Amino acid sequence: MTGSRLSTRRFIVHGLLFVLAMLVFWFLARRVLETYSIDTARAEGLGRLRLLAGLLEIDPRGPRIETQGAEAWFGRQSRKGVSAYYRLLDPHGVPVLPAAEQGLPITDTELEQARHEGTGHRLVRREPATLFVAQRLEHEGRIIGFLHAAIPLREIEQERDRAAGGLVVAFLLVGGVGLGLFRILVRRDSRPVELLAEHTQLLVEGDYERQAPSWQPDEYRRLAENLDRLGQDLTARIKTGMRGQKNLETILASMVEGLVAVDLRHKVILMNEQAKALLGVEFDLSTSKLLSELTRSAELRDGIDEATRENRSVSREICPVGSNKVLAVHIAPLRDDERKVQGAVCVMHDVTRVRRLENMRRDFVANVSHELKTPLTAIQGAAETILDDAAMPEGVRKRFVERIIENARRLNSLINDVLELSRIQSSSDAMEHEVLDLGAIVRESVAQLVESAARREVKLCSETEPGRIKIRGDRRSLRSVIDNLVTNGVNYTRSGGEVRVHLVADGREARLTVQDNGIGIAKEHQERIFERFYRVDGARSRSQGGTGLGLAIVKNCVQAHRGTIRLDSELGKGSTFTVRFPLID
Repeated sequence: MTGSRLSTRRFIVHGLLFVLAMLVFWFLARRVLETYSIDTARAEGLGRLRLLAGLLEIDPRGPRIETQGAEAWFGRQSRKGVSAYYRLLDPHGVPVLPAAEQGLPITDTELEQARHEGTGHRLVRREPATLFVAQRLEHEGRIIGFLHAAIPLREIEQERDRAAGGLVVAFLLVGGVGLGLFRILVRRDSRPVELLAEHTQLLVEGDYERQAPSWQPDEYRRLAENLDRLGQDLTARIKTGMRGQKNLETILASMVEGLVAVDLRHKVILMNEQAKALLGVEFDLSTSKLLSELTRSAELRDGIDEATRENRSVSREICPVGSNKVLAVHIAPLRDDERKVQGAVCVMHDVTRVRRLENMRRDFVANVSHELKTPLTAIQGAAETILDDAAMPEGVRKRFVERIIENARRLNSLINDVLELSRIQSSSDAMEHEVLDLGAIVRESVAQLVESAARREVKLCSETEPGRIKIRGDRRSLRSVIDNLVTNGVNYTRSGGEVRVHLVADGREARLTVQDNGIGIAKEHQERIFERFYRVDGARSRSQGGTGLGLAIVKNCVQAHRGTIRLDSELGKGSTFTVRFPLID
């Protein structure tokens, strides 16, 4: 029975803890007794050596020990054998008394310690375990010998074990009585649990009509009543839930999108077959799992957190771990009847093919850029060679060569900008973000481009709100955004037209507007105008010197600065590009 197993486990656990405590107690008691016994033996041995030192007489005629009368004393102590071996040694450690005794060996360690400190000792634990002690003998500042004792520890160890064993026996007796009483209490407290466990097992098996047993105290009685009400509620809820589940499964199976629903703790509460296929996971709704156990996509988890935290819909692109798929995910908050956020719903689309095409274009730009750098490097090398040619007049040669080198470096800078586009699309971490005055950058860009606009008979003007409009960003990237938008407007505006640049602070955002009255863009092209290499009119774009990368650079730079860009255009009437950047306080 469940309760019986519970009480048995509790008893076994406490019993094991008791055994462990006993072993620890035995070990500590044994160590303490051993340390005490050895310290006592060492103190007793040194005390006896000091007593022997008092019995020795020093011959006043020289630094030697007068041994007459002492030999019998040493022989008597040595022949007792079982307790200790005492010796009198000369200054070199050679035995003097008893000269013929074959007792335990003499070691140099305790003698050297006694030579420097007055007394010395050493413990040898190998069989037979022995404690060696020594005391230095002096006369008028000169060492005339040593007193040495070897004390076998076998009797001391036996006495230590007898004392520790007695403690353990006492501990076992007390512990055994305690465990017996504890066993009785555990069995008595486990009986209600046994009965309630049997009843819950009946609920699990579907028997909701059986009444739970009544029991004292009140806590168990209330639990039994709650189980009865639970059984009644489950009967009604299961029938309703089964009907709803059938309908939901039919709807989910007919969807072509992947759908995942999670609660606030990211526990999966719903996932259709298409979502399992897109994420490459196996999942059964009967198992309770967190989304992180099924997919390790940090972007998906962050999107769900943002949607539930800010109570708004968000979009993300994720790449499931171990898969080459790219999924566009739209995440919306999941609300209850009171409009409180209870989780999130994720709708997934496979955009792998679209992203693969973009990657092919990105690779094409990188390859072309690398190919162009080779002839440009050669041009630069040739220019430097001409610069060193003494046959050409110095002034003409230098100006000509410097112009070639300058143009070669400008082309090289253009190639680096193309490579920079790929870097920006991958990550914005490499940008040098700083606090900038966006109005100053706009005025600087317009001032540089106004002359080229005048050559095309296009009026270029700007209007910026007074005061500093401060944002955090990369100066070169922001300048590239403005230059590309203005240049694009000038190139596609007829002679006599106008391009206006307007910058204002709009709430917590900076709004930059570049408006022209040029040829405009047809509606069917507007959705793809920010794609790389996409041209509305390829021939006209090439004649204007365009590469099809300008607006793609603008879009990626804006996104890298956490901004947005929007196009409003009408064919034949012009275009308006609106860029928004978050302001800083």
